[in-house]
Formats: sequence, structure tokens, C-alpha cells
Amino acid sequence: MASLGAAYIMSGRPDAALPLLEQAAAEAQAIKLVYGHPEALIHTSEAHFAAGRLDEARRYAGQARDIASRQGARGDEARALFLRGEIASHGEPSESEQALENYAAALVLAKELGMAPLQARCHLGLGGVYQRMGQDEEARRELTYAVAMLQAMQMRYWLQK
Repeated sequence: MASLGAAYIMSGRPDAALPLLEQAAAEAQAIKLVYGHPEALIHTSEAHFAAGRLDEARRYAGQARDIASRQGARGDEARALFLRGEIASHGEPSESEQALENYAAALVLAKELGMAPLQARCHLGLGGVYQRMGQDEEARRELTYAVAMLQAMQMRYWLQK
């Protein structure tokens, strides 16, 4: 269910994804599923985020990060931190510092784990926040790095956003 929900998110259908993802997350919790629980929560958060429901997205991303951290699932923890950065960067301007902190923490883990696509997306997120904060030099540095990484990996999808 979580994978189908994730596919719906990527195809721009968060409303179709939400019931599947919420059910997957609830079932994972009910059976005390260890493997895959943080991922289901991450996808649920992504669907809420895509639907503009920032409070729900924030709640699910926080749960995903907490569970991933307890389980030692560092890749999921990095993804949840990144998502928390995305959510904060689309919230109130006062959340910019929180966005930077989450992106930076996700970037550290992504580098340690060799998660190059996530590293590029962290740089992209950092650049966007710096740009909104009027810190042009930092924004240019991060965005240049992100674009170079994404082009090298032929991940043009993220360059179109």
C-alpha cells in the first residue's frame, strides 16, 4: 500500500495516496512492524505535504524521524529530516532557521550514508531557503552545487520543480 501511495504522490495525486498511506502507517503501528514503518510514515507525510496539509505532514515526518532514530534506520531518518526541512521551508518565514537545521542534519546523514540524490535535494532545499532569506551568496553556492549533482546523476525531475 505504501508503495502504491508513493506512486500516487509522484504522479500528482496526493488525495488518492492519503487513504492508502494512512492505512499502511496504521497497520504498521498495529502489528509493531519494524521494517518499513518509518517509510510508510514518510510517504504519508509527503502526501499531506503535497496536499498542502502542513500540520499533518509535520506530525507524520516527526513520527517517522523518531521511529527511524530509535530503530537505527539512518537512511529513513535522513529522509524524514529532509522532509521536515521541506515542510518548514514552505511554512511561515519564521520557520526558515528550522528548515536550514533540518536540511543540514539530513545532509550530514546523507553524506555519511552515500545518499547522493538526497544530498543534492538537501542542497537544493538549502539554496531555496537562503534565497528566500535574501542570502544570495549562500543561495547561489547551494543551488550551483545541487544543479551540478542533479545533472551528473541525470535527475532532471528535481531541476524542473
